[in-house]
Amino acid sequence: MPEQLVVVEFVAPIPVGHRVRVLRVQHWSTPLFGGPGSWQDASDPVVVDVDTGIIYGSSVMCRHLVPNPLSFQPNSGYHLAGMTEGRVTSCVVSSYGGDQSSLYTYIGIAPEPQAYR
Repeated sequence: MPEQLVVVEFVAPIPVGHRVRVLRVQHWSTPLFGGPGSWQDASDPVVVDVDTGIIYGSSVMCRHLVPNPLSFQPNSGYHLAGMTEGRVTSCVVSSYGGDQSSLYTYIGIAPEPQAYR
């Protein structure tokens, strides 16, 4: 499989060579003026450094996480939609200043499906 680039809007300084799990998450969304709700993709994934056990995510998402075993709180409106596993090949942490500061992490991952379960 080709290398994947994961871009997240938070700081996740994961060393090259570490094993990671990138968890794609969905949240329940209900329209403002009624109608049926639906599952929507969350803007950022949750990234787990398997070698250290450190979990990285946005403040909104991590507020609903239970770290051990890793799951979402009941009735939080979040659920796991998919997962990618692999090794970090590159990691760039950057910030943007100005009127609104932003933090980004660019993580290169070489997928290793079923490699270390």
